[in-house]
Amino acid sequence: MVWRLNVEEHVDPLPGPRAVIGEGPSFDAARDTLWWFDIPSGRLFEHRFADRQTVMHELPFMASALARIDDERQLLCTENGFFIRTIATGELQQHQPLEADDTSTRSNDARTHVSGAFWVSTMHKAAEAECGSIYWYRKGEVRKLFDRLTVPNSICFSPDGERAYFSDTRKSTVYTVALDAETGLPQGEPGIFIEDIQGPDGAVVDSLGNIYIARWGGSRISVFSADGIQVQDIPVPTAQPTCPVFIGHDFGRLATTTASVNRNDETAGSTFVLPGRVKGISDPAVVL
Repeated sequence: MVWRLNVEEHVDPLPGPRAVIGEGPSFDAARDTLWWFDIPSGRLFEHRFADRQTVMHELPFMASALARIDDERQLLCTENGFFIRTIATGELQQHQPLEADDTSTRSNDARTHVSGAFWVSTMHKAAEAECGSIYWYRKGEVRKLFDRLTVPNSICFSPDGERAYFSDTRKSTVYTVALDAETGLPQGEPGIFIEDIQGPDGAVVDSLGNIYIARWGGSRISVFSADGIQVQDIPVPTAQPTCPVFIGHDFGRLATTTASVNRNDETAGSTFVLPGRVKGISDPAVVL
């Protein structure tokens, strides 16, 4: 079952500058605030729904995703590893290196597992083939899970924590792997979940187990059941959606970041709240 959006409604972008590559949206329900990044410019955006204001925070490096630690702190994934950010002041504290010996790579996609584990992908800054990896982080420990990926994306988890999904955008393939729900670590080897899917980018799973996948170059978010059957396409008013996120006090709305790279339409790179209702769930806090 999927809760369908009313795709006939007009969609306006959230206020704020357009991103070159908008990514890593994360909703803070306690603050009613949506966070996202523009990776190449090293910027973090904060949109407060209460007053409809968007604030831009300059970062000293490229960053692509964050996880909530608690009400006061966030864990940022950056080209220089993991950093703890104090929300009130913006202060950054280095927490853990990630591929610190390789300046040619950066962080890319990420998602928090129900156990508090944080899966993070890396890729070559020029997207050279098979230079990307996916890592697991929890309680200060980092493990490499998968490598020889080019543009690893679509990291998300089933609501019960027993299954992970991820993609290699360059290979037009989404994979799945069984997990230990207590730790978020794989049990066995990944298998193919969806083949020949053009441009799979960021993804998120709703409370019913449906997977929402942004389609880079496809002007849409595609919804698949847990059986891998496509059940809906949700239009996005620009060609390059990058990552969906559930927002609202009940996580009943869907938003998405987009990219403006190689695009000249005026809404490319904007972040949109899409019309209609969904049955979303929150991302758990990461366990340091």
